[in-house]
Amino acid sequence: MITSVITQKQSVPYLGSKQLLHHYLNQLSGDVEKLDAHGKQTLRVFKSISITYEAGLVILEWVANPVNDMYADSCVSVILAADSSKAVSAKYLLSAPMKVDRMHFKECLLEMMADMFGSECLSSVYKADRTQITVDGKTAVIDLDTLEVTCEEDEGLQQMVQTAVSKLHQSITPLTV
Repeated sequence: MITSVITQKQSVPYLGSKQLLHHYLNQLSGDVEKLDAHGKQTLRVFKSISITYEAGLVILEWVANPVNDMYADSCVSVILAADSSKAVSAKYLLSAPMKVDRMHFKECLLEMMADMFGSECLSSVYKADRTQITVDGKTAVIDLDTLEVTCEEDEGLQQMVQTAVSKLHQSITPLTV
């Protein structure tokens, strides 16, 4: 059996600034990485889509599969939106990324978990970068550094807590560029 990997490439006209593009893409995914590929500044979105900015053009490149194709479609939509809204004031585009206060996030997370599952679900033992909750005898561990949730016993609980953690983080995270 032979398998092959198809890499897709799409060019989109774009006349806006790099900062505006970065701002919009960060609003989409929250995990935009800056790379330097072949002497060109490249942004990596969703850990799978490479976006290269050239004068008057943005080039997207990704390995073809249903998920990456969906991510690429989202990126194209955001690029077109950024191109059509060039009137955004520069004062809204911050020069340095802002960090979330970890203690504030942890307090909000614990309060949210208590609201969702009751205060008895909260563990009395906390490690610096991990916290855990116990619901119906099933324990979910939340890594505060990576925002990943693990629960060996119940995938449904893991997904519910993971979604809640992600939404909370997106809600209280300042805009970054």
